[in-house]
Amino acid sequence: MSNSPPPTVLRGWEWTQHALWREDVKCNVRMVDTVFFDQQTNRPSRWLFASKHGTISKKKDDHLTYDSIRDRFLRLSAHPQNTNKFVAYCLYRNGNRKLLNAAQFDDLINALDAPRASSKAPSILGFQGYVVGRTDPPITLVATVKSGQCVVVAVHQHTGEGIDHVVSLRLRKEVEQATTDITQFLRQAAHVAVVKLTAEFVEADENVLWLVHVPNAAVQSDDDLMRFMGMTAHNPLATAPTLDSLQDQQHEAAFLAELAKHSTPQEGSPRNSPPEDEVDNVPLPAIAKEPLTRSFTKKSSKKDHRSNHQPVLAQFEHEWNQVDHANRSLMQENQALRDRLHQIETQYRVEKKQSKQLGKRIASMQKEFADAMAEKDDMVRRQLVEADQRYNQQLLERLANTYSIELVYKGGDQLSLIETIEHLTGQLEKEQRDHELDAHKMQAQHQDDVARIYDRHKMETEALRISNQLQVAHSQNKQAKATLHDVQHQKIDLEEQVVTLEKKLQASVSSADARAAAATDQASLEKLQHKIDYLKAQLASEIRCKEELGSNVATLTVNIDALKKDRKKILVEADDR
Repeated sequence: MSNSPPPTVLRGWEWTQHALWREDVKCNVRMVDTVFFDQQTNRPSRWLFASKHGTISKKKDDHLTYDSIRDRFLRLSAHPQNTNKFVAYCLYRNGNRKLLNAAQFDDLINALDAPRASSKAPSILGFQGYVVGRTDPPITLVATVKSGQCVVVAVHQHTGEGIDHVVSLRLRKEVEQATTDITQFLRQAAHVAVVKLTAEFVEADENVLWLVHVPNAAVQSDDDLMRFMGMTAHNPLATAPTLDSLQDQQHEAAFLAELAKHSTPQEGSPRNSPPEDEVDNVPLPAIAKEPLTRSFTKKSSKKDHRSNHQPVLAQFEHEWNQVDHANRSLMQENQALRDRLHQIETQYRVEKKQSKQLGKRIASMQKEFADAMAEKDDMVRRQLVEADQRYNQQLLERLANTYSIELVYKGGDQLSLIETIEHLTGQLEKEQRDHELDAHKMQAQHQDDVARIYDRHKMETEALRISNQLQVAHSQNKQAKATLHDVQHQKIDLEEQVVTLEKKLQASVSSADARAAAATDQASLEKLQHKIDYLKAQLASEIRCKEELGSNVATLTVNIDALKKDRKKILVEADDR
């Protein structure tokens, strides 16, 4: 084995920030939008950003277009304090980083999107978004981790020069925590040990800390580090005791110790009692330092003593296996209950979605009702205007006829002319009254139509609400019945297991232990019985609620049928009119 230390590899920003994303594990650091370019094709290959949960995420490959990059970066840089219109940092292969404004960024995107972009800009490695700092002047917090120590300094965000700025304790702790999260994530995801790492952060509005750049990182491979520490020669899986072997030995030791206590002879028969030294020297098996390598060099007396208790030990192991099997079955039932809870939650979400759809449907029906009422009002107004126009036209025609009659009978008898005028005036008043009656009838009919439409809308809404409540009650009743059925089955299984264990324990242990175990089992049965009684009471309450709801539904159904009959009757009367 070589004793030389593992080699330290210096990684650039592209490797470090590229390794901060994995699909199965998320890094809990807010990182600005970073676009990586492929070195061969000079096209965008990966786009990392900060999700709404504050972790590093990756955009889908179909979003890796220059138009999407331009729109996203321009939208992120829109800030009142961004007077210079900075948009992004452009990172080159030689390690330089250039801050671009909106015009420069747009020109560079157009150049990259051109057909011959690979020959125009071959040295670009990626883009990083620009975050506007909340301080004046804008500062960047540079955190350096080395040998477990983190040093935080403040530099100017644009020039990188050091400035006199006192970093608050809260902000320093946030930067140290974020840097620690980065190193731990690299250890977990990339399987490297971070020797030294430099990270740059910017505090934006609302005290939000953003990771803007990781210039470099010095790392060591975990495999090389473990090999240097001499951990590869020791295979823990080859020498570590298994859980089953440890449990078997522990149970064997406990059983033989208990058996040694209860197998002590009575005081009245001293001839059958062995000497105290012999009793005290009876070996009890224990867990050795290396359980998988058992010793076969024990004395013959120990082997004979253990062989005498082999049937009892086998019975004890059998009972223990049964208890373990029961525990596993209970764990499986617990998992099944969790799955059922997940199904119930899914059903609840579906019913919630259906209720939202029902609300949208009711809103649309209300809108249709309002539109129908507005259309009906417009039609009534048009009819009134047309009736007024007809009335005025008839009045003008009668006045014209009266004027012509006056011209004809101008030289005639004045008495007959007066009678004719009075007769025409009476007819005109009668027609005015008829016109007013027609207008009142039309208004009354309009009000009746509005009332019928409103009643119909109200009945349909109430019917939908009642049907929804009925579906919910049915689902709750089914769930309660299923739960009660499962609990009863569990009770029966546990009672059978308790009876079996009582019979076997009476044959292997003393009466005192049997009474204690029976008392414990009885307490468990009482708890289970209380739980079953509680579930039965809950089921009875739900059944009563269901019956009350069913009676209410029946009453409402009768009322709805009566309203439907009245509606049909009103419609028939309206058609007869």
